[in-house]
Amino acid sequence: MIKLARKAAPSARFRRASFVDAELPRCDAVVALGEVVNYRFDAGNTPRALERVFRRVCAALRPGGLLIFDAAGPGRIPGGEQRDYRVGEDWAILHGSREDPRRPALTRDITTFRRSGANAYRRTDEVHELRLYAPASARDAAPCGFSRARAKRLRRQAVRPGHRVYVARAP
Repeated sequence: MIKLARKAAPSARFRRASFVDAELPRCDAVVALGEVVNYRFDAGNTPRALERVFRRVCAALRPGGLLIFDAAGPGRIPGGEQRDYRVGEDWAILHGSREDPRRPALTRDITTFRRSGANAYRRTDEVHELRLYAPASARDAAPCGFSRARAKRLRRQAVRPGHRVYVARAP
């Protein structure tokens, strides 16, 4: 992803870090799309840590700066379970998602096949665990007097049930 980003913005600086503790330079915008705030990729990603992240974002943003993020919530997977696939000329992705309302959490199982040579394919398996946030909890975790709005569309695509996109402006 960084390789692609460098191609799109060659003069930008890129850093790899966990959003939970990454240093944020003074900036005009912070964008966290792809349900970044939901991922349970490390033990440090807790609801309390999310509040600290948003405080750091607030401190980093210049007046009028934007915080744009999305969050998965209950109902993200209609019916609680979903299976699908995508196929290209030399690749295939199989994915399944299931929601556990008791935790509340979502698990995604992803298996990818990519051509690797003339008659061979390489298989990769991933499991993604997400914490689901109630609609107001992710939004309300962003303190600092942000003025907030919930977006109904992300680019040209409607925001689906259980998925929320927030746009917050720093005072």
